Amino acid sequence: MSAALLNRLKPAVSVAIRPWSCKPPRIEPSSAASARLYSGLMEPGAPLFRQLFESESSTYTYLLADTDTGEAVLIDPVLETVDRDLQLITELGLTLKVALNTHCHADHITGSGLLKKKVFGLKSAISRHSGAAADLLLSEGDRIRFGKHVHTHTLT
Repeated sequence: MSAALLNRLKPAVSVAIRPWSCKPPRIEPSSAASARLYSGLMEPGAPLFRQLFESESSTYTYLLADTDTGEAVLIDPVLETVDRDLQLITELGLTLKVALNTHCHADHITGSGLLKKKVFGLKSAISRHSGAAADLLLSEGDRIRFGKHVHTHTLT
């Protein structure tokens, strides 16, 4: 997972929502940590996607999940919003499999460690070139599977 994927995801939220549904995207308020939750209605078979925002560090967290199996990946979790994120995952009936960090974060503390304490069997992941510790140290081309969906790790 790299910044390149996130750069591809961010524009996709505003551009790709139109083909997913004739309805406008639903903006749902969140009570924890002054967060905003963005949601698009996607076509059948597409992964569930939620973009979450933590206002103090201006950090985006992304939730991707397979709607059939309920397996989920959380990208760039923030320590202060772990409870918010877990609440959303529970409300959606998902099982969190991987907490993935795109890079070492100077602007906030990752929530991966706390998530691992709260979610049995959760794996943390980051690029092996980051110098950080994680359960999964990713190289170019490595894949993270969640249900029938696969993310391929790319470097930029």
